[in-house]
Amino acid sequence: MRVPPVAPSRPARSGPKGWANGSWTLPTAEPTIANVQGHELLGDQGSDALTQLSPREREVLALAATGLTNDEVAARLEVSVHAVKFHLAGVYRKLEVANRTEAAMVYLRQELSTGSGTSHFAEQA
Repeated sequence: MRVPPVAPSRPARSGPKGWANGSWTLPTAEPTIANVQGHELLGDQGSDALTQLSPREREVLALAATGLTNDEVAARLEVSVHAVKFHLAGVYRKLEVANRTEAAMVYLRQELSTGSGTSHFAEQA
């Protein structure tokens, strides 16, 4: 059975100009920009945001924040990739963030503000 093609939206039909000719206006973007600048997208984590994590969750988050993949984190910790994903899910839930990038930002902000982040990254290299 053949599925009929879906007609592209006006911006898609008119190419890049479609996005700049009124389909996405600055007033719509302003709240998003303000959220990013105010770090509201990262939740309202205080200085003790990471204390609610288990030692293993902190370990997984520290490695993930350096840019390692789940496979690489698993190899370093000698655990399964499933275990890494499980711990990251706990991290996201406890830190009230949506993804790995937001969790890494919370981790890095707190580690750098306490002065302990630079020595940790030297150990990881």
